[in-house]
Amino acid sequence: MPRHDVSLDGFQIGRYAVTNAEWAWFMKAGGYDEETWWADTKASRDWWNGVGTADAIRQRARADVHIIQTDPDRIENEFLHGRWTRQEYEYHKYRAGLEPAELEAHLAEKFPDGPVRQPRFWTDARFNQPTQPVVGISWFEARAYCAWLSAQSRLVFRLPREVEFEAAARGSNGRLYAYGNTFDPLAANTLRTRLRSTAPVGCFPEGDTPEGVSDMGGNALTWTSTIWGTGDDPDSVYPYAHTVRFEALDAPPDTQRIVRGGSWGLIPEIAQAYSRFGVRPGYQRSDTGLRLVCELA
Repeated sequence: MPRHDVSLDGFQIGRYAVTNAEWAWFMKAGGYDEETWWADTKASRDWWNGVGTADAIRQRARADVHIIQTDPDRIENEFLHGRWTRQEYEYHKYRAGLEPAELEAHLAEKFPDGPVRQPRFWTDARFNQPTQPVVGISWFEARAYCAWLSAQSRLVFRLPREVEFEAAARGSNGRLYAYGNTFDPLAANTLRTRLRSTAPVGCFPEGDTPEGVSDMGGNALTWTSTIWGTGDDPDSVYPYAHTVRFEALDAPPDTQRIVRGGSWGLIPEIAQAYSRFGVRPGYQRSDTGLRLVCELA
């Protein structure tokens, strides 16, 4: 808000999110071992070297404990509504009962810093099938993949700006969802679907945009390059402009980036084509991956 027009250059956006099968080629090619793909900003190099790689995960765990302790019914509701698995439910109950010092010791042991060489859920059977979208990747990993693919293809691949994602999802008529103006539980993999995991890309064709882009309103959120800020409220307020304020790639590592698109673990309201929120760039969520943009010559 306020609603406003934004002029965009031409671009192509991936019909599907990047899959595990595609990400496997990045790994086989040594994508995690070659510093070249991580060298364009200090924050990216630090993350590749293992500095602060668990900060965002530990912070999220602390926030969850605080929410549960202030709202004891939350843990039961999250489990009953399918947001958490039984294992996650037990973890949250355990952590909520710890004293502050005990919690910090637990988080330091479970989530140590250090170099990361694969997506966080790469070995989890719920998320690692070849045709599922790759998830559990940080913003830094997503950008490294773009740099690697650009070098292989001699094209310019990057993360979408949030306005590009919205343009692709809403179309010229400004629809509320990628597929229309009314929510359809069969058109996207959201919490309402109760799959409790990602689905293979393209499994919800009823939710494709009229232009043929899949899963823009569910399955896995998409990292964008756009800055949110450092707190609960966005620092980069509208109207949008292609400036450092919105698109600086070398912002401090605690600067959140905007994710878009809805996911398997979120309520349908998040699947609306204009929904947005910020995530710390080092956080590897089980419902967040990437969709490529290719710049036109």
